[in-house]
Amino acid sequence: MKRLHWFFRVWILTVPIFLIWFSAYWIFPKMLPTKTVTGEIRGLIFQNQIWSGTIFITGDLVTLPNTQITITSGTRIYVNKSGDKNNFDYIPWHLYNGINTNLDVKGVLKGEPFWDEKEKIQIHISNLKASGNRENKIIITSAPGEGSPYDINLISVQSGELSNVNLSNYRRLEIGTDVKVIDSFFENTGDCAICISKGSPLILNNKFKKGKRNYLESQNGDPLIKGNEFLESEGDGILLIESGMNETRIVNNTFQIPNRKAIRVLSAAKVNIFGNRMILGDLELPCKSNTKIYSNLIKVKIIFRNIGN
Repeated sequence: MKRLHWFFRVWILTVPIFLIWFSAYWIFPKMLPTKTVTGEIRGLIFQNQIWSGTIFITGDLVTLPNTQITITSGTRIYVNKSGDKNNFDYIPWHLYNGINTNLDVKGVLKGEPFWDEKEKIQIHISNLKASGNRENKIIITSAPGEGSPYDINLISVQSGELSNVNLSNYRRLEIGTDVKVIDSFFENTGDCAICISKGSPLILNNKFKKGKRNYLESQNGDPLIKGNEFLESEGDGILLIESGMNETRIVNNTFQIPNRKAIRVLSAAKVNIFGNRMILGDLELPCKSNTKIYSNLIKVKIIFRNIGN
């Protein structure tokens, strides 16, 4: 019997992979009933879920694409600060533990703890609807005991909304293209309280306090940052590395960050800075800048620096 042509061998291998992907992306979330969850949770999530009451996340958690997590108002979510029961991240430098005593290592600065992924937890949610209210906010923090900015390694939200959420004791919150972050409070954060890498997310009417590094960091995104309050921090307020295709808008915010930068622009990004109150924290711009600044209350220094060639 003649051997199969290479095309058919590739086809035989490809079809099962495609069917598995298609089932994970479309069929499972639509066919499986929505599950209400209280108590301990971790691992892969195949179906839409509603979280309520008290949730304990005890290991890395990943939702499949097209799966939605809904968090009801008043829900308290505690993420174990150590003892990850199922680690999904085996990137070699993420497995380092202890304090970095050398030069910067893959984003970990000298004096900061490594990711220690065998112990620390990551949360990856493809579609999140976390809707608290003023009287019953959603709490997401580490446990047990007093928290640090490095208790939770990473929270990733690709789409959806966080409103009236109190989020603390984590290294990074990475958000996707169309995420809305509204009326929330971010405290005791590590690398960046909100990290933006694409699209035009909305950052509206939030409060930021006690960050180790930057509160907002945007690279290749065009966010609207409006009505927020940036308070004391060891890092800067807003860091704009590169912009996307459109304009980054920084509107009607209040900055009170002593001895740091309120806003740092590191490229010829298109930026509109309008109607802000800059009480404490300088404004740093490149000498060749596409930044528009108007109708702000500025009580700080404006610094121009040569960046690049």
